[in-house]
Amino acid sequence: METAVLYEEVKILQDRMDEETYNHCCNVRRAAVRILQQLPEKELLDKKTLENACAILDIGKLLINEYVFHKTERFSQVERELMNLHSYLGYCIAKEQGVPGMIPEILLYHHGRDQPVLNNVPIMTEKIEQYVNVIHTVDVYEALTEERGYRAPYSPREAYDMMCGKGEYHAKALNFLYDLKL
Repeated sequence: METAVLYEEVKILQDRMDEETYNHCCNVRRAAVRILQQLPEKELLDKKTLENACAILDIGKLLINEYVFHKTERFSQVERELMNLHSYLGYCIAKEQGVPGMIPEILLYHHGRDQPVLNNVPIMTEKIEQYVNVIHTVDVYEALTEERGYRAPYSPREAYDMMCGKGEYHAKALNFLYDLKL
């Protein structure tokens, strides 16, 4: 695979990640780039933007307490709500560090439309949504098939079955991910 062309601001943020978050972001980036080549949207999505957004997808987790982030049992409701803020925190970090283009907004919405309504954040545009549809699908699939402190990884088939037919995931990307993992 060719080397990613990462913005300097993105490289600096990657260096601040713990190994687990860095590896997850790299897995998402690799899969998203491979998927991009297979999708009709490839003409609409910029590969460099996609790669850079995926490379720091979960940078907001830097600001979440280490105890919560690496917990070995399931999250409480309060802990889950705290973890759900990582996309907003990532947006804030990326903006503050001068990460260019749409990348901060992609980080903000990378878990899809079901984000809490926050003050002073941009509305998800149609262009951002095109990136988010692919990235959200890859991010969730990768997370399900990776080991977590509180659970074993799901098999590719289990992850696919859990996500399939829900309507919130990019169907072609999900099918490609399933085929890729087999």
